[in-house]
Amino acid sequence: MESLKDADPEMIGPYRLLALLGRGGWGDVYFARKEFGPGVALKRIRPDRLERSPESFRSRFKREVTAARAVSSPYTAHVVDADTDAEEPWFATRFVRGLPLSDALDFCDGRLPTETWQVLATGLTEALRSIHVAGLVHRDLKLTNILVAVGGPCVIDFGIARHLIPEDGGTLTGTGLVPGTLTFASPEQLRNERVGPASDVFTLGLVLAYAALGRNPFGDGSAVEVSANILSGRSWLDDLPPVADAVVRACLEHDPKQRSALGEIAALLHTDAAPEERDWLPSPLRRAVETRTDLAFDMEQPWRDRNNDPPPQPLPASVWTPVDVPLQPSSRLRHEHDLESAPAGPPEQDATTLPPPAPDRGSRLPAQQSSAPRPQREGAPSAQVRHPGNDLREPAESDDSEAMRSLATGLEEAGDFQGALLWFQRSADAGSGTGAREAANLIERHFPELQDGVRGLYRAAAEAGDTQAMVRLGELLEKEPEGLEEALKWFGLAAAKKHPGARRDVARVRSSMAAVRPMTRKEWSLLGKHHAAALAGGVHAMLALAGWYQKQKRMEDALGWYLRAAEAGHSHGMLQAAELLDKVPGRRSEALTWYRKAADAGNEEAKYRVGRRLRREGQSSEALDLFRSAGGEGHVLSMIAAAEILEHMAQPSEALKWYGLAADRGHSKGLQGTERLRAAQAQRPEPFSPTTPGPEESLGQRTDGGDPRPALGRKDPSVLALVRSGAKTDERCGRLDEALRKYLQAEQLGDTAATRDVARLCLRLSEHSRNPDERRRLKKKARKRYAELADAGDLEAIQVIASLMPHDQQRQRLAAEAGSTRAMRFVAKAHMKAGSEEDVRTALSWLDRAAQAGNTGAMLDGARAHEQRGQHREALDWYHRALKSGEAAAAREVERLQAEHPDVEPPGVG
Repeated sequence: MESLKDADPEMIGPYRLLALLGRGGWGDVYFARKEFGPGVALKRIRPDRLERSPESFRSRFKREVTAARAVSSPYTAHVVDADTDAEEPWFATRFVRGLPLSDALDFCDGRLPTETWQVLATGLTEALRSIHVAGLVHRDLKLTNILVAVGGPCVIDFGIARHLIPEDGGTLTGTGLVPGTLTFASPEQLRNERVGPASDVFTLGLVLAYAALGRNPFGDGSAVEVSANILSGRSWLDDLPPVADAVVRACLEHDPKQRSALGEIAALLHTDAAPEERDWLPSPLRRAVETRTDLAFDMEQPWRDRNNDPPPQPLPASVWTPVDVPLQPSSRLRHEHDLESAPAGPPEQDATTLPPPAPDRGSRLPAQQSSAPRPQREGAPSAQVRHPGNDLREPAESDDSEAMRSLATGLEEAGDFQGALLWFQRSADAGSGTGAREAANLIERHFPELQDGVRGLYRAAAEAGDTQAMVRLGELLEKEPEGLEEALKWFGLAAAKKHPGARRDVARVRSSMAAVRPMTRKEWSLLGKHHAAALAGGVHAMLALAGWYQKQKRMEDALGWYLRAAEAGHSHGMLQAAELLDKVPGRRSEALTWYRKAADAGNEEAKYRVGRRLRREGQSSEALDLFRSAGGEGHVLSMIAAAEILEHMAQPSEALKWYGLAADRGHSKGLQGTERLRAAQAQRPEPFSPTTPGPEESLGQRTDGGDPRPALGRKDPSVLALVRSGAKTDERCGRLDEALRKYLQAEQLGDTAATRDVARLCLRLSEHSRNPDERRRLKKKARKRYAELADAGDLEAIQVIASLMPHDQQRQRLAAEAGSTRAMRFVAKAHMKAGSEEDVRTALSWLDRAAQAGNTGAMLDGARAHEQRGQHREALDWYHRALKSGEAAAAREVERLQAEHPDVEPPGVG
C-alpha cells in the first residue's frame, strides 16, 4: 500500500480513495471506501491511457468487468460495483485482507508447509475451475496475482482474462503480444499461440511447484533463460515433496492435450482441505497477514505524501471508547466486531445499532439473546461504548431505506451478521429491492436455517427491478423441473436489462426445456412394468426406476429406490445411494456406511471411495489394503492410489509394480509414475570398488593432453564390459552425450543390447535439443535402430516404433499383435473406417482384446461403435465395463444412453 499522489483524484464514483494499491500498464488500483461501507480495491483506466485509444480501451474494460462478474468463487475477488460508461471507467472488487504469495513465502523460509500447500493448491484449483466454468481463461496466474489471506488463497487480476468464445470475436489481449510474465507462462503463450484452460493448468503447476520448492522449477536464471527452459520442457522437479509431485507433474506436461483437467487435479490432491482460521497459515505468516493489513481497516483519511507524512496511524482510542479507558491500537475490523449491544434504556442512552422489530414482519431470526451490560475493565468509567454507526440510527429508524442498508453494510463488515440481516430486512420492508437481495445473500452465506425465506426475498428484489436478484432467483427455480418456465421468465427479464451472462442462462434453460419431451406410450408402459416389478421386489427394476428419477432430477425419489435396492443387497444400489447421500448435508456418515457395505460386497468403485476417505483421515495402511483389493480386480484409479501410498512409504519397487499395471492399461499417470521411479532407480550410485578401474582409466584415456579416444579391441569381452559400464555411469550422472558416444562404441564392438540403448538415448536427447535439425537427426537414428530391433522380433521395439510411426499401418498391426493396446485401437479404427460388416467385426474384436487388457479408451470406442450401429444394449454393456474400470466419463454416457433409450435395460436385467 502506497500514498496517493497529487495527480490521484479524491473520489471515483461514490468511493473515496484512501491509498494506492498499485499501478498497472493501463490502470491504477486504489484502496477505497464508501461512507460506512467496506473497503474495496477500485480499478480505473488512467486518463492518459484512455486518450490514446478510447474506443479500444473502453471496449476492453467493459469486457473485463463482464468477465469478472461472471466468476463466482470464495477464492476469487468478485466485483461489487462498476461504472463502465463513466468518463473514466472503473470497477471495484472486494478488498482481500492478505499478502501476495511472493511475500508470504518469505515468512515460511521460502517454501510452504505441506498442510498450507495443500490448502493453497485446493483453493487455486477451485478458483480456476470457477473461472473456466464462466467461459474465461486467466492467462496471468503468478505469485503476485495470488493473495494469501486468513480465509484462504484468493486469485486476483482478471485484467488480461479472455473469453473462450468471445461474442465479437475479440480478445482481451492484443494480437502479437505475449501476455503475463515470461517466467510464469505456458509454452503456448511463449509461442504466441491461442491459449485455452490448459494454459492456466500449466501456470498453476508452475505456481504450486514454486510454493513447494521455493524456486522456479524451470531454473533461477534470467527471464530469457527460464522461458527457454519452459519452451524446451527442461525442468528440475526432483526435490518436490511426495504430496506435490503427482499434482505438479500432471500440470506441467509440455503438450496442452496431455495435461490433466482441473477436476483430475482436484482428485489428485486427495483432500477436502479448506482454510481453517486456526490451521492453514503458519503462525509467522498469520501474524504478518494481520499486521500488514491492519492499516487498511484503520484508515479513515486519505494517505497523501505531500510533505513526506508518515502512514496514517490507527484512530485514537477516544473515538471508540470513553477517554479514560486504555485501549491498545487494533484494526477497525476488530473494534467493530467487539462492540456489543447496550442494555435497554432511554433513547438518548441507547447505543445499540440493532433495529426494533417491525410490527408486521414476524420473527424471521432466532430469538435475540438478552443484551447484558458489557463488563467494565478495572479502573474504567461506566460510560457506554459508542458505535460508529450510531449516526445512521436516527435516519434508519425514520424508514430511510438507504440509511438502513448503509448501517447493515457496516454491521456486516464488523462481523455482526445477525444485526446486519435485521437491518437489510427492514430496508426490504421499506421497499428497497437491493436490501431484499442483500438480505437473501446474507442468509445463504450465514443462516442456512432460514433458507425457506430466501426465494421470497429474491422475488421481492427481482420484482423491484434488481437484475442480480432476477438471475439468482432463476438459478434457484432452474433446479426444480416444474420451475423451468418461471426461471426462463426471470432470466429473460435480466437479459432484457443487459445483465452479463443472462443470455447464456436463457439459452441453457431453453435447451433444458427442449430436452423435456412427453413420454411415448411405449415408455409409459415400460415404466409401469418397472414400477410393478420393483414393488414385487425386483432389484433391477428398482435400479431402472432410480435412474429414471435421477435423470428427471427427482433426487429424493431416486434415492428412495436406490436405498431399496441397497437394502436388498445389490452393490450398485449401495454405491449409487452413497453417492447421493454424500451430497446431502448431514447425511455423509450414512453415505460412508453404504460405501463400506458396497466395498464389503466387492464393488471396486466403493473400495476406492472408502480408501480415499481413510487416506484423508491418515489411515494409509487400511486405505492401501482397499486400493490393492480394487486394483487387483482391474480398477485403474485404485492402482494409482496404491502406488502413491507405497511410494510415500518408501517402497519404490512395490509402487513401480502398481504404476506399471496402470500403465499397461493406458493410464497416463501410471506411465508417468513408472518413468519417474525407473529414472530414480537408474540414478542411484553403484557401490565403489577400489579394485575396479574407473571407466576413463579402463578405456585408456590419457590425462597428459594426448589423444583422448579409447584404444579398443573389436572382440575383447572385457573391453566391451568396461565400455558399457562407463556408458551407464555417464548416463546416471547426466552426461548423456558422452553416454551415447560409448553406447555407439559398444554397438560397433558387436553388442546387440547397446542398439536399444543407442535408440533410447537418441530419443531422450532429441526431446531436449533446441536445434530442429539436430532433433530430426536424432529421431532418425532412433527410428532406424528400433526398426531393426522390431524386424528381429523385439516386442518392446515393436511397440516403440509403432508410437514413432503412428501412420504406418503395418507397424501398428505388428505392435497390436505384440500386445500394445494403443496399436490395437489404431488397427480397430482403420477397420472401422473400411466400413464393411467383416471389417466392423474385426474392429470390435481388436477393441475387445484391448479392453480385456484394461484399456478404458478401447471400452469407450467399442461402446460408441455399437451405439452407431443401433445396438444400444451392447453399447450399455461396454460403457459399464469402462465405468467399472474407473473411467469417470462413462458414467455420463450411461446416464445419457438410458435417458435417450429408457427401454434399454441395464446389464444383468432380463
